[in-house]
Amino acid sequence: MWRTIFDQLRRDYRDKILLKLGKLEKPFMKNKELDIILEILMNTRPKKCLEWGSGYSSLAFPDLIDPELWMAIEHDRDWAKEIEGKNTNPKVKIVYVAPEVPTWNNRDDWSKDGSYSDFKSYVDYPEKQAPYDFIMIDGRARVDCLK
Repeated sequence: MWRTIFDQLRRDYRDKILLKLGKLEKPFMKNKELDIILEILMNTRPKKCLEWGSGYSSLAFPDLIDPELWMAIEHDRDWAKEIEGKNTNPKVKIVYVAPEVPTWNNRDDWSKDGSYSDFKSYVDYPEKQAPYDFIMIDGRARVDCLK
């Protein structure tokens, strides 16, 4: 048990240092969360995946499971372009969907989630491609995405 705790702390500390140096290109989540998601993905091997909120998870996870489609919906145009520029997997689609409120930009305030009325197109967009084998909600309007 102590070895597991020590390993977790070591990995988290390493990631903090790499993030400060601008060298961390892995999903922005705690290592324990990452381990859980990886275990789910490796055990289920989903073929059609949806992710609200693009990021390094959109680049890392699909390479591990080789899905037919990994679609990541993103509300921030600049972030969508940045992730798309790093994407080398043709099965990964980064889709920019603008919020209904053009001035909605809380990139600097991650505590604000937004509402359905702020993100109607973003929330509803994936219905066109449904159903999915795996859905990860890591973007805006999370409660409404879950519904």
